[in-house]
Amino acid sequence: MPEDFDTLLSTIATSAGAAARPRGPEAARRRGATRTLRRRVAVSALSAALVAGGIGTALAVGRSGGGPVPPPPAVSPSSSTGTSHPSQGPSRSPSASPAPSTSSAPGDVAPSLSLQLPAELAKGTANQVGFTVSNPGAARTETVTVDLGAPTVGSPTSTTPQERGIVQRQDGSGGAWVSVPVGYTKAGSGNSAADTATYQLSLPAQATVQEQLRVTPVGVESVDFQVTLADGGSAPVTRSRTLPLATPSLTGTGPASVAPGTTSAEFDFTLSNTTTADYSGVGLYLNAAGSTPNCDFTPFATAQWWDGSSWRTVSLSGQWPKLDTIGLGAGQSVAVRTRLVVPATLASCLKRGEVSLIAANGADNPAGGVVSIPTDPDMTVRGDAPFFSIG
Repeated sequence: MPEDFDTLLSTIATSAGAAARPRGPEAARRRGATRTLRRRVAVSALSAALVAGGIGTALAVGRSGGGPVPPPPAVSPSSSTGTSHPSQGPSRSPSASPAPSTSSAPGDVAPSLSLQLPAELAKGTANQVGFTVSNPGAARTETVTVDLGAPTVGSPTSTTPQERGIVQRQDGSGGAWVSVPVGYTKAGSGNSAADTATYQLSLPAQATVQEQLRVTPVGVESVDFQVTLADGGSAPVTRSRTLPLATPSLTGTGPASVAPGTTSAEFDFTLSNTTTADYSGVGLYLNAAGSTPNCDFTPFATAQWWDGSSWRTVSLSGQWPKLDTIGLGAGQSVAVRTRLVVPATLASCLKRGEVSLIAANGADNPAGGVVSIPTDPDMTVRGDAPFFSIG
């Protein structure tokens, strides 16, 4: 029994010391010794008690290299070691799971649109306007529709306007002005109609684009100006404003009477441009006529106008002859001085007369009333001096 006891203690010490050594062949021998130990421990309760005492001794002195064996670090049940197991996948806290996205795809976010317009639009000349498009989503191409409002038509049932507006777009910042075709759209049998221009606009992703336009609207007193964006996906974006349609003004003054066989005093006309637009190629057309019914309507054959350095004679036989072509900038006024050559012999029925001036941008000949061709809008204003008596 003592020999068995000594053998048992030796086996226990060897097993306990092996547990503190690195893995490898020693670990294999330790596992074999442990199995032998378990069989002997089952023999008696006394052996089990001695085994417990032997383990304590072995742990204190049995490690090769000396010194106590440090206990393994404690691991809290709530902490994560970050170890991945192939059968389970990476360890992940339930709170780390991303929430489902509720935002729309970037390409579905409609762009925003704002207009930069003057207080009024000038008829018959190019007005510079602009609009800004902010695209918060993906890159897209928008169809831009510019509505210049209703032009002047001959009658409510007319399918062709008397004149058509013009739209130009600047090709990039500081680039050339490119014409955009304008079409006349008439809706139904009523008076709903508009001049519209359409073009494609590319919008980069998450970017702002500034567009510059020059528009020449036509019509009567105001313009329902509108810009619409549509890409076929999101709902169209529209901005509009009603603007006055302004033109330069033309006023005339003159003598109260003229005497036959003389050159009259001056009939002076003032052409004032109070709009913010510039006019070029403005023609000045003069006419003089009698006002008495059933009498010669064109009793005055010639007139004179001041060209800045001398008086020039112009024939009135064709009615509304052109005196000159001028430019008229924004805020500019031009004075036109005329005189009437009064024949010595006039019809006895002629008692009163009148001198008039027309300023027209784009019209070649306003004789018999100014009517423009549909593709060439113009500005036309008329100024009349007060009636004068003859005799």
